[in-house]
Amino acid sequence: MLTKILIACCLVATTVMFHAAALMIMLNPVLRLTWPLEPRFLPVTWLLVRITWWLIVIHLVEIALWALFFWCVAKKDGKWLIAAMHFSTLTGGSATGTKDTQ
Repeated sequence: MLTKILIACCLVATTVMFHAAALMIMLNPVLRLTWPLEPRFLPVTWLLVRITWWLIVIHLVEIALWALFFWCVAKKDGKWLIAAMHFSTLTGGSATGTKDTQ
């Protein structure tokens, strides 16, 4: 039991470290802007759309990390579904898996 708790803590720590590193890499060019960003609708909107796309990619990689964890440790079927539900907190009844994954 203690081993599983330690493994879960390592998984969470790895997820947080990946998230922080990816955000740092992604936002570094934005924070180093030498010219002021024009406060017009289109430039600001385009910047936020690109940041959102990168956040989605980051979260998909993190879901894959959780799926790898479930595949290696839990040995369950439907790894991607379980990882996506747990990572995105959809397990509150809004998403259900197959009979084997519930």
